[in-house]
Amino acid sequence: MKYTINLIHNIDVDITNQLINIWEKAVRHTHYFLTEQDIVSIREQVRSSLKTMTILVGVKKEEQIIKAFLAVKGNKIEMLFVDPTAMRTGLGQKLINFALNEFGAQYVDVNLENHSAIKFYEHIGFKVCGYSEHDNFNNPFPIIHMIKELP
Repeated sequence: MKYTINLIHNIDVDITNQLINIWEKAVRHTHYFLTEQDIVSIREQVRSSLKTMTILVGVKKEEQIIKAFLAVKGNKIEMLFVDPTAMRTGLGQKLINFALNEFGAQYVDVNLENHSAIKFYEHIGFKVCGYSEHDNFNNPFPIIHMIKELP
């Protein structure tokens, strides 16, 4: 496989900037419902919350470049963002599988308007289990709560 999954133990400024760069590329590619002002505001919320989570990264082997990341807290996947150049390569699913198997992460929240993400999670076995009017940062973006039953 052309990607490896690494657990980040020390989130320094350089790693944080790389993750924020991936986050922004992915959001601009998939979150059409966000305005520029929304992206700027949420970027700082994401930056500060990364410090409180366990971070997995997907690294392209040949180049040793981070192409995706997953943030988990407890048994919930808080973030999954894949650089658009690595979308549809299996990297997102590889990160999810690692989080499921190693951390027992079985919950995820998805923006209601991010239809491709909802389809992705349904494809790998997640089911809708709830709904909220606001996201985790209390922004007015409806969220679908999903669960994957662990074996």
